[in-house]
Amino acid sequence: MELENILKHELFAYDPGAHLWFAHAWEEAKPLLGGGRLDSPIQQLKAILLAVGLKRLYAEFYRQLEGGENEIGSLDVFDLMDQLEWSEEAVWFLAGVYSREDAEYEQLLAEGDIHEMLDFMVLNTARRAARLLTESITAEVLFVRFYIAENMEADQEPGLEDPAAYRRYIEEHMAVLNEVDPGKEQAYAWLSDRMPL
Repeated sequence: MELENILKHELFAYDPGAHLWFAHAWEEAKPLLGGGRLDSPIQQLKAILLAVGLKRLYAEFYRQLEGGENEIGSLDVFDLMDQLEWSEEAVWFLAGVYSREDAEYEQLLAEGDIHEMLDFMVLNTARRAARLLTESITAEVLFVRFYIAENMEADQEPGLEDPAAYRRYIEEHMAVLNEVDPGKEQAYAWLSDRMPL
């Protein structure tokens, strides 16, 4: 199975609504990968970081909405790396490249903790994805996309993989913004503030 399918199926395998949310967010955030095929270890690692970064944004929305924790990071990356039977060399190589422009990478390289490094890489990637998504999608639409994902059933709305059909579906559910829910205001403010992490 190619990497994109692994990412799309493994990260939200047991949650159809979140899986659909992720599939669309993935397509919209893919420009962060710089184009080209995902056939080198470095490009594949960047793709994994982007996928886990998106999962972190998803978890953060629900943390803002309902409380709880957001522990998405290195363990999620390791799960995917294990499936690909990777070593850690690509992580250290990419961190070395990034350290030329970011002193925090250099410090983490000196400490040599792979979990801290991956957590930092996921966080940075999630922030870049948040900037990209909030530049092209309004806070209202982002809110509805996040909010309804948790309540969608697997066979409820066939055909929503198509971007135009998904857009129409979101438009039809914009009324959820008017429903009373104590956590909504905080989650909406987080989205309006461009999803800070």
